[in-house]
Amino acid sequence: MSNEISSLITETPEEGYQLAVQLSRKAISTMMPDLETRKKMYPDYIGDARNLTHASEVVAIHFHTISQANDFWKDK
Repeated sequence: MSNEISSLITETPEEGYQLAVQLSRKAISTMMPDLETRKKMYPDYIGDARNLTHASEVVAIHFHTISQANDFWKDK
């Protein structure tokens, strides 16, 4: 998957999930563009189960949006 997001339409649920992860990562790098700052914060973030749970929730919200855009991958 490229770094550019041009559509929420995907062929499969797995591609939709990967897009949801990409959207979540892109949001972080957009809000915090300095890579060195993100690297410094990473050990604190990854070590906290609450942060990981929240990150998972964000991916789930994106996945829900993508699945809606794909009509839950049903043929019309």
